[in-house]
Amino acid sequence: MIPQGRHEDMEPPDCNRRDDDWFCEQCGSLLRDDATDYCPDCQRERDEINGIYENGTEETATIRLGKFRTTDGRGTCMLDPAHDELRCPLLRANAEGIPVCGWTGSDIIADASGYLRPCLNCPIHTP
Repeated sequence: MIPQGRHEDMEPPDCNRRDDDWFCEQCGSLLRDDATDYCPDCQRERDEINGIYENGTEETATIRLGKFRTTDGRGTCMLDPAHDELRCPLLRANAEGIPVCGWTGSDIIADASGYLRPCLNCPIHTP
């Protein structure tokens, strides 16, 4: 039977299509291999979202840092400036010598008793 309609309106037959063809679940492109559900571009995008890259993987790690408190229980960034083990490893100084948080970049202010108060977004002292 001859198809009815204008030739321009008809979709050309896919001569290369086989019955065992698979299609990408995300973009619908033709896959010749049924071993995967996604085309290479969509698979690479999904891998990057999951932290898998061509040259390795992205993982999370837990680092234990000291949390310092004054004798009255307030959080502080430093107990003794002379000893590295008694100050936060994130504590830095800017060009003017003012203490700043290495994590947030915020200035750290000393309270009336001389202790350094953690900044608002401190990852160690945030409840």
